[in-house]
Amino acid sequence: LVFRADSSLQGVAIWRLLRRERCRAGLAMHPASSLDTLCGALGSIDQVLMVLTPAGETPRSGWLERALPQIDIVRKLIDSAGGGVRLQAEGPIDTGIVARLADVGVDDFVLQHRYDDAVDAGHALAELRAAAADGVPPHPADPPRPSPRRAG
Repeated sequence: LVFRADSSLQGVAIWRLLRRERCRAGLAMHPASSLDTLCGALGSIDQVLMVLTPAGETPRSGWLERALPQIDIVRKLIDSAGGGVRLQAEGPIDTGIVARLADVGVDDFVLQHRYDDAVDAGHALAELRAAAADGVPPHPADPPRPSPRRAG
């Protein structure tokens, strides 16, 4: 279960309960969110979901350039805390964007509806995987993963 960073004052207690019950616990945040909640949650969560743009909204000009430095910081915080936390990104992700997100350490990609009616969804997925895996080494704190590592 993933909770938004601003949704609960008892986040850590809820995440720990979820993990005791063998559920994955996660934190959803926007790149402009404060990192305080993340820093307090890192020992209690399994995943961080970066919500890049609100669903259904057209991204504003320059949104990716503003998001990438913050996502990079989140990746570094995860790694410095011992790793093991998956970094996910949700938003208007395409082959050009997936590679840039992978470069700053995003592990998993949550695609928006634009791929729901892809004429050849298999081809679209193959292109995304290739773009994500192209030249991106695994993170040192991550266990080895089968290739392709991301976007799937």
